[in-house]
Amino acid sequence: MFLPLPRSTRMPLFSAESRSCLFADPVVALGDQVLRLYWRLALGFCLGLSFAPMAAAADLLPAQQPLLQPAPPAPSPNVMFTLDDSGSMLADFMPEGPFPVNGAAVTLNGTAPCGPSCTRYWLAAFPADPRKLGRGPTGYLDGVVSAAKHVTAGDDAIFQMQFRSPDVNALFYSPDRRYLPWVTGSGGVRRPTFPADKAPWDVANASAVFNLTGTLVVDATWCAASHLCSPGTQLFSPGLVYRLQAGADPTSANAYRRFDVNVDGEHAPVVKAPGRTDCLASRCTQAEERQNFANWFTYHRTREALTKAALSDTLVQYQGRLRLGWSQMNGSQGLLRPGAVVQQPVLSLSSEHLGRVLAGLQAVQSWPTTPMRSAVEAVGQYFRQTGTNSAWLNDDGDASAPAAGCRRSANVILTDGYYNDFYVGAGDVDGKDGPDHALSNPGGWRQTRYLARRPHLDGTPALADTLADVVMRDFVEDLQPGLPNLLRPGGSDIAFWQHLNTFAIGLGVQGTLPAATDEQRRDTLRRLAQGVLNWPDPRQNTAARIDDLWHAAVNTAGDFHPATTAEGLSAELDSVLLRASTPAQVMSSQVAYAAGAGAELSWVQAMFEPGRWSGDVRLVDAAALQGNALDVPPKWSVSDQLRRSLQATGEAQRRVFTWHTGRGTGVAFNWDELDDLARAYLGSASVVSLVRGGSVPPGLPASWRSLQAQPIGGVVNAPPLVINQAVDMGYQALSDRAAAAAYPVYLAERAASSASGSVGFGSNDGMFHLVSGATGDEVMAYVPAGAWPWLPGWLNTAYGTEAQPHHLGVDGPLTEAQAWLSGRWETLVLGSMGGGGRSVFGLKLPSNDSPPTANQVVFDLSNDADLGHVTTPVRVGHVQGAGWFAFFGNGAASPGGRAALLAVNLERPAEVHRLVVPGGQGNGLMAVQLLRDAAGEVIAIYAGDLEGQLWRFDLAAGGPTSWRVGLDGRPLFQSAGVSQSITAAPVLVPHTGGGRMVVFGSGRLITATDALDTSLQSLYGVWDPTLDQALTEPPASPGSSGPFQPRTRSNLQAQQLGGPELISGQVYRRVSAQAVDWARQAGWVLDLEGLPGWRLLHTPQRVLSKVLLNVVRPGQVALPCESTPAEGMALLLSASTGGAPQAPALDTNGDGLVNAADASGVAAVASSVDGWGLLQSESVRVGEGDARTAERRPPDSGGVCAPGFHLVRRVSPGGAVAPLCIPCEGQCGGEVRRIVDRVWRPLLQPPQPR
Repeated sequence: MFLPLPRSTRMPLFSAESRSCLFADPVVALGDQVLRLYWRLALGFCLGLSFAPMAAAADLLPAQQPLLQPAPPAPSPNVMFTLDDSGSMLADFMPEGPFPVNGAAVTLNGTAPCGPSCTRYWLAAFPADPRKLGRGPTGYLDGVVSAAKHVTAGDDAIFQMQFRSPDVNALFYSPDRRYLPWVTGSGGVRRPTFPADKAPWDVANASAVFNLTGTLVVDATWCAASHLCSPGTQLFSPGLVYRLQAGADPTSANAYRRFDVNVDGEHAPVVKAPGRTDCLASRCTQAEERQNFANWFTYHRTREALTKAALSDTLVQYQGRLRLGWSQMNGSQGLLRPGAVVQQPVLSLSSEHLGRVLAGLQAVQSWPTTPMRSAVEAVGQYFRQTGTNSAWLNDDGDASAPAAGCRRSANVILTDGYYNDFYVGAGDVDGKDGPDHALSNPGGWRQTRYLARRPHLDGTPALADTLADVVMRDFVEDLQPGLPNLLRPGGSDIAFWQHLNTFAIGLGVQGTLPAATDEQRRDTLRRLAQGVLNWPDPRQNTAARIDDLWHAAVNTAGDFHPATTAEGLSAELDSVLLRASTPAQVMSSQVAYAAGAGAELSWVQAMFEPGRWSGDVRLVDAAALQGNALDVPPKWSVSDQLRRSLQATGEAQRRVFTWHTGRGTGVAFNWDELDDLARAYLGSASVVSLVRGGSVPPGLPASWRSLQAQPIGGVVNAPPLVINQAVDMGYQALSDRAAAAAYPVYLAERAASSASGSVGFGSNDGMFHLVSGATGDEVMAYVPAGAWPWLPGWLNTAYGTEAQPHHLGVDGPLTEAQAWLSGRWETLVLGSMGGGGRSVFGLKLPSNDSPPTANQVVFDLSNDADLGHVTTPVRVGHVQGAGWFAFFGNGAASPGGRAALLAVNLERPAEVHRLVVPGGQGNGLMAVQLLRDAAGEVIAIYAGDLEGQLWRFDLAAGGPTSWRVGLDGRPLFQSAGVSQSITAAPVLVPHTGGGRMVVFGSGRLITATDALDTSLQSLYGVWDPTLDQALTEPPASPGSSGPFQPRTRSNLQAQQLGGPELISGQVYRRVSAQAVDWARQAGWVLDLEGLPGWRLLHTPQRVLSKVLLNVVRPGQVALPCESTPAEGMALLLSASTGGAPQAPALDTNGDGLVNAADASGVAAVASSVDGWGLLQSESVRVGEGDARTAERRPPDSGGVCAPGFHLVRRVSPGGAVAPLCIPCEGQCGGEVRRIVDRVWRPLLQPPQPR
């Protein structure tokens, strides 16, 4: 449904000629929701991002989930919250002291000894709090901090100011924050507000109130420090608030500004803070300020109240995403007894259960003791239960329902203190190896038990019965021996058996080890692992028990988060829940990487997290790959590196760029530099900052999230691109003599570079990322224009749920290319958004000695009516007399619905040329293959379309105006009568009769329904006898001298694929070898009979006179914990006949040789889903020649084989690279290639373990 355009608004005009958008006026303000929607619809059409495309295009819209290897749906994780309900949770100050403020030490309470005759006091900000009286720590007396307006100097004034300043005491009232009552459920309904003159101390007892509006005369024990107190009578002004000046000394009374909510004019700052959305004017009124103060008093004043508020607001965001239960350390009646710790079992977080959980949490009443070890032991016992009470059941409480062996479980401890229970029973769990789970390891994981190593070990001396020991027992042991062990390890969590991860949030507490920031924690853990530090003995002092809390998290692959502010608690809760509820990462692809010729081989692995869709790209040592590929610590992780960078320097230091549609150039991705189109989609500077990795600014709704914790989106369908320094693309013979002469110099400069290359990848966060191959540090990032509409959704806390469904980002394949632009050679990276949007872009690789700028952006095509979802690689080439172009098929679901070859002029990117093939709507041109002449210049292009036609495009040297659809505008091939889309690029092999064999296959995997398609698909080889020097004269049809007619199946010799045969433990198939009668036939066809769902999705590879074609069957959507992996089969066929090679070509007997002892007629073998195993595995070898053993020689120092030999590579499973020269079969075709590093193909969506 389209909304009418307001008359005052001027429409964007669409030019059918230029297919671009022209705006007469800038975009108007977006306050009106109707106007906002109209503009987004209109702008979407201009970008080619129609929100209501034609029906034909809608049928081709790409799926937003991985299709080749669907991730098995992960069952909702179990999360148990264990609440500290000790008396210290009633404190109205935080953090524990001493602590630094602007370089000065401040102490609000007296945890440190103060002398043998010293009396310590349990302080309160307000007198006569009925819940605090007599409930402080043992040995403390009750005291009240003064709130006297007449006191302006001395210790009394300074302590009063510190205690009543939110800049020092993180719990005290801040005029910058809006305080709301606790939320009660998913509907957003909150508890009632109360007037400031009748504010309840505790909402559970609303009749016990305090008057916050007037000055009181109070008889109490008044404190100028936690141990300097004396009885007396004082005036008490409850509305006093102090603000410490930025960077000022907190021990100086002159550094504070006083406010009093009870004095009009002094009640609030002159200009309200952005977060005060409750105030209507630019300054909050006294009534508004008093109400906010009263809300804080009742719902946020104490640690207990703050915890309830933060928990309630956070848990609402996770409804439907996890299973939740909660426990309290002292039990429901303050007595620790069996069954009293777990208050509510973990159940699916429905609206009803959420309401019950929040009601229970908000009713907790804190008591004096902290029996933490006994409480977490009880939680562990709960997770060991079976039957009706099992936490692993798929249906709550139904013992007959199946249980999920891959369900993740976590216990989140929320505490402000130091455990003080007497406990014996666990022993020294982290000091010895754990039980071995090797006999129940269906996933084949490498590490099958906990090994007692640092940083888990206590150090010297070894300790027993620590909190770290108690929780580790529930990590190293299988909590459910009766369930199959189907968890996927990841990161520091090595456990594939059912176990419990412990996460801990410390409210305002600190241990003896440096742990205040992520960087400090990483450094401390490194020193613990090296043995430089030991875990402190928690028996020696109370602060060491906070270290033990952290140790507990480390031992169980959880995490420890200190929270010293109210905002920090909410952020840490969200971070913990996010990690606890997110399944382990799935590896979507991996690409081989070597820093230079002969360098050690590594693997670049791309990851994504199903459900949350965050991800990572990491580098691992190939030699370390034993067992499962995910079970290896990385050399670097882009997510970790970027997270550290954001924490250290902030998002402003990142080099992120995007496109300016008006100027047609790249610009920095900053709000001030964006054009009106980008601003209309993104909405505000806050959104841009969040996309860059900034923090959530005050005033934004709770539904917005920061990406700092998980700064990289999932890398789903397109593998990373490894960009090395020594790629020779053979441009020394170009017709452009200046470019040809400069090319060897360019190659030499690149080879001499000390840099170890780069890695580029696109991700769900809407960016292309370029990172250093040596360190994983981000070099630059690019946001295509087509990503703008989806970025606000990516920032929603509900992203990945039904409320905010997952949407692919920059998901198309990447290509490295070289081009002579503006008188110099440039290394280019070209990519597309694939299923994530209609956008194709090109970037120049920055030099090693200068930072990237917006000039790296060459083009971004997002506003062309012929542009669909380009899910195939972009190719670059030089056309004589015309220049350098980026060529690509227009893809599926274009607004125009036709199939077209698009060509972007790289020197003048505004020029987009197109060749449109005849046909109707609902078509699209797919992957292209460039035909180059002896000089390396493009003379023709081959590509298939969605209707099963294979086209040739002739690029005459006269320029784009003389380019045309070849063969008199007719396709080279039509799959007449059979619906067979051709999406992979063909491979070209010279034909003995002149021209070339065009070898390709059918099949597509674009939409969700494609994955279920079981129609017959085929492999083809079609002879195109066109000679390169006679492009203007199409060849005649076979057996005819008339005009060219498209080849069809009736013109082709059929080959047959045999059934599976098990030979030496490997599954093979035979293929017939019928001869082709070239006088009347135009090639061959091999139907994939008996293989429903199998198809060709990857470009075939030429292996001398043969072709390697890899067909796949997509995996199917599985039940939770189950995986139905994609299957692959590689076929090594004669390029000319499509049959099996005449001599044995595969090492079927596994003796390491290809000779007469191997089976003949065998041409197909089960492989990985892209055939990589066929070329790399030691057990399957590709050979050439007759019955003799092929001679193997090393290439010369320049990487060149001797005449009569052809260069191949073999990579062993251990990662050793062996470049070899083997004899050619007949003519080598003059193909002498130099060794280059960029030769690896990705393993797309590797099968996951069952």
